[in-house]
Amino acid sequence: MHKLNSFLFLILFLFTCVIAEGQSYTSIASGSWSNPAVWTLPWGSAPVPPQGNQDVLISAGTTIIGATGNTYRLDINGTLIFTGDYTNSAGGLTIEDGGTFIINGNFTSSSNIVINGNGKLKV
Repeated sequence: MHKLNSFLFLILFLFTCVIAEGQSYTSIASGSWSNPAVWTLPWGSAPVPPQGNQDVLISAGTTIIGATGNTYRLDINGTLIFTGDYTNSAGGLTIEDGGTFIINGNFTSSSNIVINGNGKLKV
């Protein structure tokens, strides 16, 4: 019985890790990219802002402003403004209908870019 409980715990743990790996940072308020208070994760508030190579969702009605040297998998429904250069190489960029991505610098991409409806990319 002990081995069965240990096995079930291991399966549950691995399943939880797989689900958590694919979760997105989601903006819940407008503000600075570096402010943890504007971000949430599915399991609670974000202790730090996105650190790179992570899924990031900019929610409709929010505007996030910041500078980053990291790359992200971005899904933009609201407005994202980066000051400085940005490289899209982490798995894609999707700008949804109504979303806006403004890059005040150079933009380099070696990954997919999808712009839906009247989404806007301004460099």
